[in-house]
Amino acid sequence: MKRHLIVFAKEPRPDSAKTRLAPAMTDDQRAAFYTAMLRDVATHAHRTECDGRTLCWSPPHEPVVLRQLFAPMPDAPQSSDDLGLRMKNAMRDAFRASEEPVGVVLIGSDAPLLDDVQLNAAFDSLKTAQVVVAPSVDGGYALIGARSDADAALPTLFENIRWSRSDVFARTLDRIEDVKRADPSFRVGLLPVQFDVDTPDDLPIMHTQIRARELAEQPFPKHTAAFLNDYLRNQ
Repeated sequence: MKRHLIVFAKEPRPDSAKTRLAPAMTDDQRAAFYTAMLRDVATHAHRTECDGRTLCWSPPHEPVVLRQLFAPMPDAPQSSDDLGLRMKNAMRDAFRASEEPVGVVLIGSDAPLLDDVQLNAAFDSLKTAQVVVAPSVDGGYALIGARSDADAALPTLFENIRWSRSDVFARTLDRIEDVKRADPSFRVGLLPVQFDVDTPDDLPIMHTQIRARELAEQPFPKHTAAFLNDYLRNQ
């Protein structure tokens, strides 16, 4: 089975980056913080063992900085205004672009602790499962993957879900149960819970998790760590 990684990201602009971190951060700080996370996500993406990668950027802003950070990764604009439809379409594009069976893993750009070791584990999970998910502590998920033989289940998994809510993962599990009722052979893989950054309260928690990894001599997101060290020191 081929492996294809998709990264969803936005151009890091002061007027639109991580807006839920305002007013704790200025516009420029938010853009700098998001850029730091993007650098770490790009590092993990390039280190992941896969056959193809795609950066899917969010219109209308052309991905000038994104292309620099993720080069030479091919890129494409996300389609539709609805997040679920964008994810479904991106996965189906990857399925249809491959002449062989393919496992597709899709991640966002708000969980820099989701490293290449875990991304490789997601692809390994797809050897036996049609779908793999990494839930996040805010009730959503930081990663979702599917094999090409799960194509018919994608509308069930992605359509008509209210995104950016604390019950997204729970609703996704409901959808997976619906698929399993129709096809008892359908299997799902589960990765460890991830931590992403949405609000100012998340910043010291992320910083503590990074410090713990560093003290344990485990891989940690160095660019995100450097920004948070400087930012929190000056608070």
